[in-house]
Amino acid sequence: MKENFFKTCLKNNFKQTFSYLLRLIFKSHLLKEWISKSNVNDVIYYSYWFDDWATILSVLKFKKLIPDFISRAHGFDLYNYRSNSGKIKFRKFQLENVRNIFAVSKDGEAYLKQTFPKYKEKVMQSYLGTRDFGVSLFKPTKTLKILTISNLYHLKRIQLLVEALKYVRINVEWTHFGDGELLDEIKNLSSELPKNITCNFMGHRANKFLLNHIKNHHFDVFINISKFEGLPVSIIEAISFGIPVFATDAGGTKEIVNSFTGMLFKNDIDVKSLSLSIDSFFDSEFAQSEFRFQVREFWLENFSADKNYTNFLKKIIFRIR
Repeated sequence: MKENFFKTCLKNNFKQTFSYLLRLIFKSHLLKEWISKSNVNDVIYYSYWFDDWATILSVLKFKKLIPDFISRAHGFDLYNYRSNSGKIKFRKFQLENVRNIFAVSKDGEAYLKQTFPKYKEKVMQSYLGTRDFGVSLFKPTKTLKILTISNLYHLKRIQLLVEALKYVRINVEWTHFGDGELLDEIKNLSSELPKNITCNFMGHRANKFLLNHIKNHHFDVFINISKFEGLPVSIIEAISFGIPVFATDAGGTKEIVNSFTGMLFKNDIDVKSLSLSIDSFFDSEFAQSEFRFQVREFWLENFSADKNYTNFLKKIIFRIR
């Protein structure tokens, strides 16, 4: 571990890396104390993200304070190109000590196996899932109801959607959940949209409020044009309600957005293509109730929490045996 640490320090900003390591040491000390006081047995240590806590658990495994651990891997915590330095800190150390990594997409599984073939036997794939809240209200009008959910920063590319809406001829009501550093900029850009476009900025809301709002309001389409992704839970939630999805081919998105659920765009989609797709929505199969039923069925088959988390537990138990 010492060797890996000093290599990382030399390749990156020493002060920043040292500060990062001190935070990890402090957290690992807290967890070590909790383990010693709790006197727990037959525990599966599990990190939901393959990042800081995976490193902390690796330290405890290396010191033989825990038997082993497992981890999920999503997007920013999985792909090297998502890191500012082009390399995720202590990745090999994590891989040496983790028992299994469960990528949330097939794309993520393939990436880990190809990038780190030495550890490919540890890598598995397991989709996330969402609970069943039923179908959302279906009450279409002549106004296209668009839904987006995301933090407002550059990689989510909400600015691209605003630019596309400038050229849309049909009436649109766009509702966005989420805030962030670009909120004021996005609001200013949207204030310049033509009169046929209405914008509702809902801000950050609790998940319960969000899901109740989606269930009780009609939305024609959910849009996600992010540059990078793992496999978005927001899309899983949208299709659980039967809402068609327009999304860019980022990360594992192609595994959930397809001919059964909506339209998959090239990752480098331009303003014109996006605006044309929005303009032609009511002339497509996506506007039909039959298609929404198909979207919902795809969720039931592939992204139901009841099904996926039962399978996830079986994989864990099987590996223990």
